[in-house]
Amino acid sequence: MEPGLMVTFRGVELQGANFCLDIVRGLHEPADVRGKDSIAPGREGRYARNRVKDTRKILLEGQVRGLGTTATERQQSLHETLQTIMAVMERDLAPGELAVDGGDYGLPPGETWTIDARCVNAIGGPIRSGWSFQEWSIELESVDPDWTIAGS
Repeated sequence: MEPGLMVTFRGVELQGANFCLDIVRGLHEPADVRGKDSIAPGREGRYARNRVKDTRKILLEGQVRGLGTTATERQQSLHETLQTIMAVMERDLAPGELAVDGGDYGLPPGETWTIDARCVNAIGGPIRSGWSFQEWSIELESVDPDWTIAGS
């Protein structure tokens, strides 16, 4: 990770020496909307109804790797790192701030994008490499679907 680039959720960095969770969906895609088109008898096609931006789904994907010179140290490192990350991903917590800044993801340098979201799903892949490596896919959802942009 380049100096100054940062992705955090609830104040916990999601990119570090032995882990990296990247936003792979939900940064630029439009928010999901409520409402649907209607069909009127005797009228051709559909006519548009109200659309309300309702939620934004954000997908984080990445990996966590244990560090150390022995298998035991790597396993403990993986365990400790996952405990830290999963503590902020509890599904019953109120929404927390997801922040992206420092020019990451093509955002202009000095600009920070934030959104309040909660974890709705966290799926870990098989633990590999002697119980010291695991891939993750984490889905967040925001009910206030627009990113707040601050900075330059």
